[in-house]
Amino acid sequence: MGEENSGQDLAADMKKEKMTRDEELLEKIKGIEERRAEETGNNDVNVKYYEDANLKLGNNILKVSIAEITEKFLDDKEEEQSKTTYEVYMKFQGQDVLIANIDEKGTLKVNKETVQKIDPDNQLGLLELGEQEKPDLSVLKEMEGKTKEDLEKQKEERDKERTQDEKDEKAQNKEGEDEKDEEEKNDDEETKKIAQRKGIPEKNVYRIRPDSQFFKNYPMVDKSTYFYRDNDGKMKAEYVDKQGIIQPSPFFKDSTTHLTEPVISVGKDGQDVKKQQPYQVMQTQELSRYQHGIRDIRMAMYIEGGEIRMEETRLGDDGQWVGYEVERTRTDYNSKQVNAKSDTTNKQDNSETISKSYDKIEDTGFKEEGITMDELSPKKVFEQLMDEGYNKNEAARVVNYMIGPEKMGREEAKEKVNQEIEEELDKKMGTNDANEENEGNSAKVPWDDDIGPRRSH
Repeated sequence: MGEENSGQDLAADMKKEKMTRDEELLEKIKGIEERRAEETGNNDVNVKYYEDANLKLGNNILKVSIAEITEKFLDDKEEEQSKTTYEVYMKFQGQDVLIANIDEKGTLKVNKETVQKIDPDNQLGLLELGEQEKPDLSVLKEMEGKTKEDLEKQKEERDKERTQDEKDEKAQNKEGEDEKDEEEKNDDEETKKIAQRKGIPEKNVYRIRPDSQFFKNYPMVDKSTYFYRDNDGKMKAEYVDKQGIIQPSPFFKDSTTHLTEPVISVGKDGQDVKKQQPYQVMQTQELSRYQHGIRDIRMAMYIEGGEIRMEETRLGDDGQWVGYEVERTRTDYNSKQVNAKSDTTNKQDNSETISKSYDKIEDTGFKEEGITMDELSPKKVFEQLMDEGYNKNEAARVVNYMIGPEKMGREEAKEKVNQEIEEELDKKMGTNDANEENEGNSAKVPWDDDIGPRRSH
């Protein structure tokens, strides 16, 4: 059921992403048509937009998008005529940037001001192209361009589907809410019974979600198992056997305060990974023998805001404990990322990758803003920075400021590198020439507003 739901979620995400792209493209086409109509005074303008075309410009084949613009008009004899021109766009900072125009004779004119901003080293060779260059546009014959009418029709069909989906979802939500209400009601009743039987507050009863990752990892533990904190302050575990009789769980010992080594706590969503000292710990029996790479498994208890929070903690071969929250009834599920990392249904454990990575960045700038699971993976940190517009060298510089002696937080390190980039570009382009030509505007900076969003900081 989990894999099926994941597949449905992925399909829904892909559908939503495509819908967003199409809607953005529709607005872009409308914008081009309106702009050309305003420039020429001719309202009979139609645009066909081709995405991801491989266009040969000079000695390079570039991945570009091309807007084919057809304008109809009446000549001096009142006869209808038409002309077709093209606008060539390239992706930069997540936006389509106009790098060249092609007139009705097929002659290329490079938008040099823009190209200098996004490619100051002229690695693409566009600045060398003369105005006699005539690109081969036959590649468009093999492609399917999109028009405003096409996209509006698709949008109308999607709107109908969306309306129906919303109706279906509303009905499903109603059914789900009824089921959830029933489950919560049953959970309340069970929690209340346990609390009354033990003579303890209800908040001292910790019932685990039946569909939790914990029970998937350890199917030998009965799903009726629950934890509770007795009046002596000890955590204990019980379950209901097949005869309906409450029994002590054979897999968990009563808690103790004598085994509270620090735990690298991943928590519920992996957004604040930190080393913590448990309040109490329960030893387990027979659980670690079923898992490779785990020397021992314990249940760690924390008291936060008067509420109990429990983690399943694992001792790796590196001698460190890593903890994952045990999903409790009436609370949110763990994030998919946390459950995927804690998943041992294949009898393998990956917790040691967390502890090794945490050790490397524990005393660096990563800790300034709270360490996340993503930051435990250098590859993901680089990918995130590059998604924000940094190249590999710039991303490496950001990370080096975080893990080096400066120990900067991520935002401070990004700001530092942004300043360095601006200074390097000033030197490269010539500060004096740039001031004379642009009168101090920010055109020399490759993330200028008319080009694309500045790297965030």
